[in-house]
Amino acid sequence: MIVVLITIALGFPIFFTEPTVVDANLFRFNEFFNTLNSFTWLRYILWCIFTIGIGYYLNYIVNRYKLVTNNTHVPFIIYVVLQTLFPAVLIFSPTQIIMVFILFILHQSNELYNTRKETLKTFNLGFFMGLAAILYLPIGFLMLLVWFIMRYYKPPYWKEYIVSLMGVLVPFVYLLAYYFIFNEFSIDKIFFIETATETSAPINESWSLNQLLFFIVMGLVFLYALWHFVIATQKSVVRVRKYRSVMLLLILGIVLQHFIFLKNATINADFFALLSIPLSVIIGNLLNEIKKKWIAETIFISLFILILINYLR
Repeated sequence: MIVVLITIALGFPIFFTEPTVVDANLFRFNEFFNTLNSFTWLRYILWCIFTIGIGYYLNYIVNRYKLVTNNTHVPFIIYVVLQTLFPAVLIFSPTQIIMVFILFILHQSNELYNTRKETLKTFNLGFFMGLAAILYLPIGFLMLLVWFIMRYYKPPYWKEYIVSLMGVLVPFVYLLAYYFIFNEFSIDKIFFIETATETSAPINESWSLNQLLFFIVMGLVFLYALWHFVIATQKSVVRVRKYRSVMLLLILGIVLQHFIFLKNATINADFFALLSIPLSVIIGNLLNEIKKKWIAETIFISLFILILINYLR
């Protein structure tokens, strides 16, 4: 309940900031999202619902599959804070829906561990990835991670790979039919990728010295959290070790899809939002295991300071 109240409070800047335009070069159905975001109250309600829902679902997955040592709500809190670091992310965006699909994929894939011939679940994995790729095509690159997970978690079964590929294609078949019925069919409509020089939702147009210093400090904190997470992963039982390893590979996959498929790629709020899922787990694991609580509290308060810096600059 406290986390929900924190989320509602952190969303108040929505009423004092202009909504970031969803980039038509990156995301499909951008006009739909821009229309919804033009109504401030609706934008606030949708942002709160999705932020709370995603954070709660992420926290459930973390505790269910022991991605951190002890059951905790810290990843939920970290996720909420990361979602409010920049004014550009205070919108209802395709990225939020994509994160829901990523969590569905993580949940379903973890259920595959040590099973055999799970064609229904592997179809679901492909289907969720296809839905995400409908909104943002480069995210389909993570299908390689899904296929790796299928081999990493269980004995291989060739039909599962075929079925998962069919799952990816099903949303595109419906999309093709939609465009065909409304006489809008073209290859560019079905498969598009960003070609413009601008990227969506820039974090900042320029950086102050304080912001740069703070990002350096937070970068060092993340590196320490990552190192701590890797060490804890190596000490875990086999099942948990594999679950945690996939979380690390998710970071790699998100980074690669961004810089491989987007020309003139820069760090933007959408990229950072996608990373917030694995970052919440890794930083949450660190804060949960730090014995000296004042260190954890200092790191957490620092995140709030970063929020103030970005909103008051």
